[in-house]
Amino acid sequence: MGDTERYILLPMDESETPVKKKTLTNRTKLCSLSTAINVALSVALVASLITTGVILRRDGGCPNYGYYNLVQAAYNSPAAKEIQSTWKTVLLQTAPIGSPEGVYRQVPDDAVDAAWTALGDPPMITLSGAEVRGLGKDPAEVARPPEDWGLGPDVYLGTIDVYHLLHCLDLMRMNLRDNFDHYHPIPPSPFARAHLSHCIEALTKTLMCQPSLDILTAMWVDLRGFGPMHLPDFEVNRKCLDFEQVHRWKEERRVDITMMMMRNATPPAGTKFLQPLVELQEAVDGMWGSVAGLEDDT
Repeated sequence: MGDTERYILLPMDESETPVKKKTLTNRTKLCSLSTAINVALSVALVASLITTGVILRRDGGCPNYGYYNLVQAAYNSPAAKEIQSTWKTVLLQTAPIGSPEGVYRQVPDDAVDAAWTALGDPPMITLSGAEVRGLGKDPAEVARPPEDWGLGPDVYLGTIDVYHLLHCLDLMRMNLRDNFDHYHPIPPSPFARAHLSHCIEALTKTLMCQPSLDILTAMWVDLRGFGPMHLPDFEVNRKCLDFEQVHRWKEERRVDITMMMMRNATPPAGTKFLQPLVELQEAVDGMWGSVAGLEDDT
């Protein structure tokens, strides 16, 4: 009971007198009353069961607990609320490097780059003002598209974090020692280096925020030239969300923004400008090298 809630003893008015309970002495009357109560309770129970059945049938059956877990794991995400969450058990295995399933770990080429771009290209999506407020943000501080884009007045821009994180993973892949020279014919700019530091931090904090609690068992292997050793078995059963549902939801709200649109975009009237991201300010301040002549590398 909160501090503002108290039980208060009301004073008894002089006109109020205690009512004495009448005692039923007649056994027949007592049995009749008991029977009536039992019948009433039985009718109420049956009515309740019928009503519950109608509600469950109307709403599609019992609650989808996978849906509720998805909603609870995301902070008021409209995507988590709207997609039809379908979960399945999947045995995750490392695919041979020469197979199509192993494309994400293959050496760089056009097909590998296309696969990564399709997976981790974070698109802009539309959000309503109510959805922005649900995310704990002030709509005045969230970017609205220019009016000439024709998206309407109550439209704000955002993206889905999983695509941002996959993009970050792709950026780290391109900066691996084995891949570095392929993607960096010239030294990366201060902005590119700051971007990479952001991605490392974003992935680290996300993995700690929502850690995988799946268990990897150990196994004995006899590796040629090394002898017996125990190693983690990375083939593990996981509960996986059907990722195509996320793709479909994203496509319904996708805003295709070209580089020309970005360069010619004029912020709508009343736009509130915020402080730049920490990593961008660090790059401008020279923490990652001189930015002279590299302004176009953002």
